[in-house]
Amino acid sequence: MISVNFIVEDFGRFKYLGCATVAKEIYNAVKEDIEAEWNGRRSFYDVFHFHTFGPVALTKLKLSKGLNILTAHSLPSINVGNIVGSKDFWEKIYRWIYNKFDHIIAVSETSRKELLSMGIEKPLSVIYNGIDLKKFRFSKEKRERFRNKYNLEDKFVVLNVGQKTPRKGIYEFIQVAKEIKDAIFVWIGGLPYGSFSKNAREIKKLEKNAPHNLIYPGFIPDITEAYCGADVLFAPTYGESFGLTQMEAMACNLPVVTRDLTVFREIYKDKILTGKTVDEFVKIIKSLMGDDSLRKKFTKHREYIRRRYDIRKIGKEHITLYENVLNE
Repeated sequence: MISVNFIVEDFGRFKYLGCATVAKEIYNAVKEDIEAEWNGRRSFYDVFHFHTFGPVALTKLKLSKGLNILTAHSLPSINVGNIVGSKDFWEKIYRWIYNKFDHIIAVSETSRKELLSMGIEKPLSVIYNGIDLKKFRFSKEKRERFRNKYNLEDKFVVLNVGQKTPRKGIYEFIQVAKEIKDAIFVWIGGLPYGSFSKNAREIKKLEKNAPHNLIYPGFIPDITEAYCGADVLFAPTYGESFGLTQMEAMACNLPVVTRDLTVFREIYKDKILTGKTVDEFVKIIKSLMGDDSLRKKFTKHREYIRRRYDIRKIGKEHITLYENVLNE
């Protein structure tokens, strides 16, 4: 039986990052079919599967006596507007680090193209992210719990989940909230990189002076409560390697409004609503507020997700990759 050590720096504020979340989902999906450990301490496993590349992970990489695979959840284009530093700076860092691994997994074809363009020389495979549909599903009880907790009983709720950074569209989210005063806007998430987050001080100041219809609950223990409690996901992000938040929301029967990005056209096709400007986002959200049939049209995509992105299917794809790379 293949032994695989999942290396994920999921401590402190980093445990809420998307890479840690999806790594745990993959780990749970494969652990019954292979010998899988989470941040195991041995120096030998058949495969070390890295999902982060901070100091702890790089130390593990030096000590590793197995095959080293990295899932490239993060890309230089994503760090711009997320963490301080230019795209050229991050491309040099990523190229240096990523080429230390034996094999790279891109989480979308769009991501694979960026990895190639920035000079990744190691073998590349594409395995999409996935979600656990048993976990991400609509619950009336969770909806009521979330709405009661934040006094949202009769309100139209517009949700986003992610880091409070320019890359995630925090400024546009605030602008749209100011334009649609009869809806409540909720942003779940924080600043996991602290003062190194892009425009951290400015964003904290904006949070203190938020419009009356915008609330910031911070991190919550069960994110599915937020998805169930909202009426639409509005994620005006400028860059993603995959777009996990959008898929989690769709699985909980939420219509998704997001920025028109190449990666979203690849993965979500016509299952989501996209825009590029504040005016376009305002128009789309107001249309959803006033048209029940339109809203319902974009709440029925669980079957699409199940066919292609169910985490059990994604787990099997990982096991096949482990076997193939080891055989090579």
